[in-house]
Amino acid sequence: MTYRQPAFMIRHWASEMILDPTTQIALRFSMTFSNDSKRALIDSRVGQVASWTATAANAGFSYDMGSIPTVTMNRLVIPAGHTLGTWPLRLFSDDNVNFTSATLLGALTAAAGSGVIDMPFQTPGSERYFAFQIVGSSAEIFTAHEAWLGVYEQLSSTAAIDPSFESGWQSQLVESLYPGGVATLEVAAPRRTFTLNVRNITSASADYTILESLIQNGRARPFWYWPPDDTDAGPYLVKLDADVSKAQEFAAPSVSIRYRYEMRMTEQAI
Repeated sequence: MTYRQPAFMIRHWASEMILDPTTQIALRFSMTFSNDSKRALIDSRVGQVASWTATAANAGFSYDMGSIPTVTMNRLVIPAGHTLGTWPLRLFSDDNVNFTSATLLGALTAAAGSGVIDMPFQTPGSERYFAFQIVGSSAEIFTAHEAWLGVYEQLSSTAAIDPSFESGWQSQLVESLYPGGVATLEVAAPRRTFTLNVRNITSASADYTILESLIQNGRARPFWYWPPDDTDAGPYLVKLDADVSKAQEFAAPSVSIRYRYEMRMTEQAI
């Protein structure tokens, strides 16, 4: 168990930039890929499943982002529950839709079973096309809930994390009282819950930019969270439970203004 500064991937840039997944998501060395499967890859939910059937090695799919991304994307995250375990995975980018001059951005020797895939990759150049490929495929049916392309952003060492951060579970139960007891039905698996309080944030810092983006987007849309305790390595797809509390706490604001952020998050299962 080791401490690390928490990190976030707040926006799903593939979801935001791909306006028509039926035309901007394409197969690579595969033969079946319904429009529903294409939408499932970028719908910001983990309840829908995309599936495709390989017809050769390097089967997968490609994203046409519509234009060259202006953000420094550096992370691919695929939620747990996929069927890509044990397969070598590759991510490429190109300025050509046919990937005739592709750049290898990132590689993974094998996913850890069906657990979350967390693949760092080098920042691409001025390229709008991205291809995800499975090395060694032949005729398999693969499934995945989503494939996020985004920006991994870790808070700096100057961001003071309250040491009382929490990591727990939220049961999903229906209970009915009867004489002498309670009947309990578990309607779904428990979900992870987290709290995080961050202090000593100045408006000129990169940490301020990250946290402001989080509080503006994290209630309406899910985001990925890497907790401070790497025993719970994550990342976890979460939403803010309520609007973030943001308060100025420096005793002499005329000298320096420093903010404290307090937030609660719950894992998203659908």
